[in-house]
Amino acid sequence: MMNKKVLNESTLRQTRLKNALKRVDHEMFGICIVCEESIAIGRMLVRPESVRCVGCAV
Repeated sequence: MMNKKVLNESTLRQTRLKNALKRVDHEMFGICIVCEESIAIGRMLVRPESVRCVGCAV
């Protein structure tokens, strides 16, 4: 059961990373989709698939 959960989470992250690669050259990459502020570089380095800043992600 745990292995299936880990696999599902990994598959979801892979999909999000592929989508991030498609957006990387667009001017909205690294901009929060909620507040439209820049997403902190530290967050983008750890989770490049992020579409929300830390404040909006909670």
